[in-house]
Amino acid sequence: HTVVLTFGTVAVLDFLLNWVQHVQRIPSLDPFVVAAIDHSVFDACAVLDVRVFLAPRWQIIANRTNTPQKQHKAASEYFRADLSSFKKMGFVKVLTVAALLEHGYSVLVSDVDVIWLRHPWGVLRAPGKLEHEAAPADGLLALEHAQALEEADLLLGTDNVDMALDASPHRLLEAEINTGVLFVRASDTALAFMHEWAQRCLHTRDGHDQQVCVNIY
Repeated sequence: HTVVLTFGTVAVLDFLLNWVQHVQRIPSLDPFVVAAIDHSVFDACAVLDVRVFLAPRWQIIANRTNTPQKQHKAASEYFRADLSSFKKMGFVKVLTVAALLEHGYSVLVSDVDVIWLRHPWGVLRAPGKLEHEAAPADGLLALEHAQALEEADLLLGTDNVDMALDASPHRLLEAEINTGVLFVRASDTALAFMHEWAQRCLHTRDGHDQQVCVNIY
């Protein structure tokens, strides 16, 4: 089966609730779940009857401070400009995906600033979502692309918006990978990749979590 997932702290709660509202309008995106990175988000989702759990090791983001009060405040701040905390957020995000993979779920992950207008299952060929897929286009090339998508362990996009470059075999060398939306298929290969990505987020100094992903790739 496939689950749709996002993450959030109370600092981006408005974004998160907007994400939830848009996902709820598309029945085929169910089941979806929120991984809370503080208790405020957990409580807000619980009140709204939204599936939620505390992300594994979420406290690590706040561990740069040494008192419970400061840890709570740090966990709830918007820490995009704090590279150390943001990279720890990447560790928590990837570790959460790995935990779902270990339970046999494929995962469609999107950041809270994403708005879903329709389901992507016709492209992703996700387990448990085949009934929502459009029939593949005619032609051998279309069939080859469909098979490649179905066999892919990890699908993600780039920050490039260029039709010509998208068709280039060198597109990944000329555009930065964006991990704000990614699909991870339940497989041993994907799980190994997630564990490697998580450990590198925690133990390397290579920029943010997206750059770590690129370096593994």
